[in-house]
Amino acid sequence: MLKRFFLLLFFVSTASDASSIRYSGHNELTVIGYHEIIDPAQALIPEYATSPEDFRQQITWLQQHQYHFVSIDEILAARHGQRPLPTNAVLLTFDDGYRSVYDNAYPILKSYHAPAVVALVGSWLNGADDQQVDFDHKKVSRDKFFSWDQLHEMVKGGLIELGNHTFSLHDGIPANPQGNMEPAVTTHRYDVGTQRYESESLYQKRIYADLKQNNDLFRLHGFKKPRIMVWPYGSYNGTTAAIAVKLGMPLALTLEDGPNTRVTPLTALRRILVESSTTPVELAEDITSRDDDLTENDHPQKNLYVDLDQIYDKDPQQQEKNLSALLDRIHGSAINSVYIQAFSRSATTGLADQLYFPNRHLPMRADLYNRVAWQIQSRTQVEHVFASMPLMAWDFSQFVVTDHPRCRACANPKDESRLQIIKDLYEDMAKTVNVDGLYFYDPVTLLDPQRIDVVALRQFSTVGLSNDLKPHAGMDMATSITQQINALDRLTSELEAVVRYWQPYLLTAHNVFKLPASLSTAKELDQILLTDSLKKFDFTVWSANTGTDSSSLAEIQNTLSLTPKAMRKLVFELNFDGSLPINKSKVDAFQSQVQKLSPDGLYHVIYDEKPVAQTP
Repeated sequence: MLKRFFLLLFFVSTASDASSIRYSGHNELTVIGYHEIIDPAQALIPEYATSPEDFRQQITWLQQHQYHFVSIDEILAARHGQRPLPTNAVLLTFDDGYRSVYDNAYPILKSYHAPAVVALVGSWLNGADDQQVDFDHKKVSRDKFFSWDQLHEMVKGGLIELGNHTFSLHDGIPANPQGNMEPAVTTHRYDVGTQRYESESLYQKRIYADLKQNNDLFRLHGFKKPRIMVWPYGSYNGTTAAIAVKLGMPLALTLEDGPNTRVTPLTALRRILVESSTTPVELAEDITSRDDDLTENDHPQKNLYVDLDQIYDKDPQQQEKNLSALLDRIHGSAINSVYIQAFSRSATTGLADQLYFPNRHLPMRADLYNRVAWQIQSRTQVEHVFASMPLMAWDFSQFVVTDHPRCRACANPKDESRLQIIKDLYEDMAKTVNVDGLYFYDPVTLLDPQRIDVVALRQFSTVGLSNDLKPHAGMDMATSITQQINALDRLTSELEAVVRYWQPYLLTAHNVFKLPASLSTAKELDQILLTDSLKKFDFTVWSANTGTDSSSLAEIQNTLSLTPKAMRKLVFELNFDGSLPINKSKVDAFQSQVQKLSPDGLYHVIYDEKPVAQTP
C-alpha cells in the first residue's frame, strides 16, 4: 500500500518471535488516514481524495456503530496507565495540509466533536496565498493548502493537533545507478555525478535537519513544537524514528497494515489509508480485519522466486530486456508476492560468493537488487517483496575489503567473527533496498548423531557454530537436534533484528527441505524442523517436490494439525520437474491433497520465475 501511494504521488507530479510482536493482542486503536476532502475531480491527487459527502457518511457510520473518536492526549494517557481508551477507539488524521480539510472536513468534525491530527508539509505552506509552491515537482497555488490563520483557528478550537509531515521530504530521490526515485526519508541518496551513495552520517544529518526545520516553522508561526511525526508514504526506519524522538516527537504514524495493540510502539502506530473509492462498507471491512487480527497469512499468497543470476547480464541493455520480460510475466499472472535472490551462487560450490547490492565484505556482481525490487513494487500488482538471503551457505574464499562509500574498513576475516560479517551483509542489504520481507534460504541438513552430515557440519562451521553443534559420543538425536535448532533460532533472530531496524514492516520466511527417505530419521526430523519453523516465522516454505509428489503432503498432515494456523503459514514450493507444458494430472493431484489440508481453500504457493505463465 505505502509503495503504491508513494508512486502515485510521485508519478502524478512527474508526467505497507516477530510475528507475535507485530500482531499481539486485541486491537485497541484504529487510526484512519485521509488526504483531501473534496470532489476527486477537483483534487490534486484524485485517487486519495474523499468527497465531502462520502466523508460525512463514513463519520456517521463510525458513530452509529459505537466507535469513539479520541485525541492524542487520550492515547498517551492510556499508554501511561492513567485511564484506558474507550472501546472501539478511533483517531482521525489528515495528511499534507490541504485547505479542503478546513473547508469541508472541519465543520463535520466540529458537529461530531471528533478530534483529529493534521500533518503538515512545511515547504507547501511557505509564501503568500497568491503565490505558488512546488508540489511534487509541479507548481500549485499556495491557497490549495491551509493558511496559518486557518490552522490557528482549528487548533484554538481544541479539536485539531498539528503533526510533522517533514519540511521537504515528501518526495522521491535517486536511489540507484539506474535512476529510480524512492522515498526520501528512507533512501540513501545516489549521486550520479560521483557514482556514490550518501554516507550514513550525511543521511542522518539530512533527516535531522529537515524534521527540525519543520518544527521550527511551527514555532515561528506561534504553535507549539509538534509531538507527532507522520511519515510520508509511511516510510521510516530505526534511525529516522530515533531522530523524531530526539526532536520531541514520541508518537509516529505509519501506513502499515494491522491492529494497534498494547504492544504496538507509539513510534509506529498503524493506519488505514482511505482512498477515493473507499465506501463505508469497505472501511468497516478494513477495521474489522484489524479487530479480528487478520494478517497477510489470511490472504492467499501466490509467490514467485526470482534468481537475479537469471536477470543479470554484462550488457546493461540486455539486462534491462531481461527485467522487462520478468515484469511482463508477473503482469500476466496473479502473483502477489515475489522472493528475490539477493546473491549469486558460485559455479563450483553453489554457495553465495557475490552479491547484488553494495556491501562491506563480498564482491558486488552488479548494483541490481534495488532496481529489480523497485521495478516490481512500482510497475506490477505485487504487494510484498522478500529478500532471499543465505543463512549459512556463504563462500568467504573471495572475501574482500571494499572502498565502497557506504562501507567501513574491515579487518581480515580471521580477525573478525564470521557471524558479525554475516550481520554486516544483512544490514547492508536492508539499508540498500526497501523490502517487505526476509527469506532465510539455506539447504541446511541438521546433524544426526547416528549419521553425521559432513556438508551440514561444514556449513555450521562456516558461521562459527560448530563447537556448539558437533554431536558428542552417546548424545541422543533429540538433544542434538534441539541444540542445533536453538543455535539456528538465535542466529535468525539476530539477523532479523538487524534487518528490522531498517525495515520495520518486516515479514519473515524460512525454507524447510524434506529430507531424503534414505535417512533413517527423516520423518522425525521433518516434523521437528517444520514445527519449529511454523512457530517462529510468518511463512515457511515447504520444499518437498509437492508439484510431483502429493504423497509428501500426507506425511506432514499430523504436524499441521498440531500447529495453530499452520496452513496460514505454510507455503508449498511447486516443482513440476521444469517441464512445459505442466502435467495437468499432477496439478490436480496436488490441489486435491491440499484441499484436504485446507478445507476453506486458502493456501500459499511459490515457484520459480521460469514456468510462471503456466502455473496454476
